[in-house]
Amino acid sequence: MTDRTPSSSPGQTAGESKYALFVSIPLIGHLNPLIPQALELARRGWRVAIACTRELRAHVERQARGVGFVDLGPLGPLAERLQRSEVEGALDVQYTRGTARMTANFVELWPIMYDALSAAVAARRPDVMIVNIMSFAGMDVADREGIPFVINNPYLLAWDEDGAPLEGDSGPLRLVTPGDVHGGRYMTLMYVVIDTGTRTLRWASAGHPPAIVYRPGRDELVELGSRDIPLGVDATGAREPPRTSQRATDA
Repeated sequence: MTDRTPSSSPGQTAGESKYALFVSIPLIGHLNPLIPQALELARRGWRVAIACTRELRAHVERQARGVGFVDLGPLGPLAERLQRSEVEGALDVQYTRGTARMTANFVELWPIMYDALSAAVAARRPDVMIVNIMSFAGMDVADREGIPFVINNPYLLAWDEDGAPLEGDSGPLRLVTPGDVHGGRYMTLMYVVIDTGTRTLRWASAGHPPAIVYRPGRDELVELGSRDIPLGVDATGAREPPRTSQRATDA
């Protein structure tokens, strides 16, 4: 994609930026890969919004400042069931069975997201929708309305068009591959460096539920969010991770 401000399309007034709507189910691991893309399009002059259920509004506002949020309403009782099945699935030693626990709830998500998204695109029609691979309601709404859409599938980043592993500057990048997943070897990543002398933390998070710091003095929970998502590890890469100051009583 060329780094330039997009031109107007039919139905837009002269000088109006194109509109990209990102859609994700309300799971942070599915939502986070969309955030850097949304921020980049916003930087290039697009009007950008992320559509998700109300429970993820605070996360989007923290991690994607300047990007709009399309509220698809609350999950209601489904929120607790979704959270419980995610924990049970993550603890299951069989990847396929654990995944089935989680994806069963996606069927219940469909009408909630479909109805709210239908109203949202009727009120403001996007030029393109970028839909997380498990957000079926987003694909269905885009298809019904004839809106061009892109399915965001992070696994595709591991392979080139000929099916060969992608190469980094220092050789092959070790990315999560479909073979890893179906073999039960998939893992999320949370890497933290604790400096006890300066009482600081530096971390990298793979995008799944982030670490939480508890500050008893304020009786508050602080989410260790990330500006980027590691899809693999490159020992030669020089990147500056997020950091925060810690108190002696923090846990």
